[in-house]
Amino acid sequence: MTDRSEVGGDGSDELDDVLFEVSDGVARITLNRPHRRNATTRPQRLRIIELLDEVSARLDVRVVVLTGSGGSFCAGADLGAPLPGPPRPEGAPARTVGEIAGGMRMNAH
Repeated sequence: MTDRSEVGGDGSDELDDVLFEVSDGVARITLNRPHRRNATTRPQRLRIIELLDEVSARLDVRVVVLTGSGGSFCAGADLGAPLPGPPRPEGAPARTVGEIAGGMRMNAH
């Protein structure tokens, strides 16, 4: 039996940041961001944790292989990836004063 899924981990249009396949008792989780040396984003790391939870409950999986595409396994965390902000209370403005000021500073350079 083969089970495959492809999931975008960074909210981008790319739908293959984390590849997942189960075949013959082997689950393969592949980091698929070779252009960033497979550096992981927070959503991608959360997806990997979800997949590990899933395979730990499956009786048809005997082994999990965590691998990377391209020439690198994983360069670590992608420090250039945007981080999700804290949850906003209902009715709060879309952006805070600090976010607006930060954008103004970046545009000033």
